[in-house]
Amino acid sequence: GTDVPAARGEFAVMPLVFTQGGADGQAGGPDDTTAFAVCVDFDDANLDFDPTDGDGDGIPDAVTFDVGPQHVVGAQVDLARADCELLLTVVDFVMPLATLDSGLAAEIRFQVADGVPDEIPVRCGDPTVLSFSDTLGKSVPGSCQDGSFRIGSNTLTSARSG
Repeated sequence: GTDVPAARGEFAVMPLVFTQGGADGQAGGPDDTTAFAVCVDFDDANLDFDPTDGDGDGIPDAVTFDVGPQHVVGAQVDLARADCELLLTVVDFVMPLATLDSGLAAEIRFQVADGVPDEIPVRCGDPTVLSFSDTLGKSVPGSCQDGSFRIGSNTLTSARSG
């Protein structure tokens, strides 16, 4: 992952970057990913996540998505779950299914606690939840890279198909 700068007692934003898999010249496959699900695991003793949904859209205001308008996004919060406090999903239900663009897919806003260590990991949580699917509706391989906030600097979390 990439380090994301942060400061004790301040707000910091962790980006989730999606990267399409390598082109194979055929319909479907990791280069035609249209949906993903990923768990985000963080230490709530060091990072405060506000689950408030002030606008009533079903997504905490601390999460913003940057995907095409044809994609449906979701964010489920379970702060009591040790390996998946935040589940992020991006899907497309309308044929033809649209591929996701490589780049920023979401941002998660945290408040960094006072007295935290110099590095605060933000991990890919429960690996059984991590999934990707293509424009044919088939599962495709993918991976997730952990990130971290670095006090005085910051880390990038990323998801990649292929």
